[in-house]
Amino acid sequence: MDAIKTLTAIATAAMQPLAKAGGFKKKELTWRRRHGETLQVLNVQRSHGNTASEARCYVNVAIAFDALYRLENEPVPEAPREHECHFRERMEDLVAGAPSNWSVDASTDEAELTERLAADLARVAAFLDAVDGPAKLLRHQALDHGAQLFLRAQLRYVTGDRDGALADVRRGVKFFADRGLTLERQLRELHLTPLASRSTAPSK
Repeated sequence: MDAIKTLTAIATAAMQPLAKAGGFKKKELTWRRRHGETLQVLNVQRSHGNTASEARCYVNVAIAFDALYRLENEPVPEAPREHECHFRERMEDLVAGAPSNWSVDASTDEAELTERLAADLARVAAFLDAVDGPAKLLRHQALDHGAQLFLRAQLRYVTGDRDGALADVRRGVKFFADRGLTLERQLRELHLTPLASRSTAPSK
């Protein structure tokens, strides 16, 4: 067997019904769609250590927001790559019980693996269905740790929560205090400089 080809075929077969029902378009091992004010990406990432006898892959989930491109004075791309999106997670971080990787070797039951992968893809698609803009991601994800705080700040800003946005930038700067971040620099990096006039107010 060629494990790499088998794994690719399994991923494609598992994604096929979801792509048809959900309006995803395939290019290589990446599926994209427009949903509301977002561009959504499902990407199957093959491991660099794959061989003809054993192969594994990971499923990446990503969302790009029209409002954040506008905030950053960037054109909205038609087909962003997964790593270019604003929100990025592995499927196991969004789907409880999903494995961290999917592997194939000579002992693999291909039909059973395809069925399991399709089931978890359907669950992550349900999450994506619920997120059609910044407010919905804020509703469904906490975004309360590390660099997620900076994304949450931008999402809050574009949805009108200026105080919440500033508070999140402050929390993010504090979290990364060992990197020498400053509030002024992060506001500039995040295209949130209008919040500088609020920065003398007490943090929440």
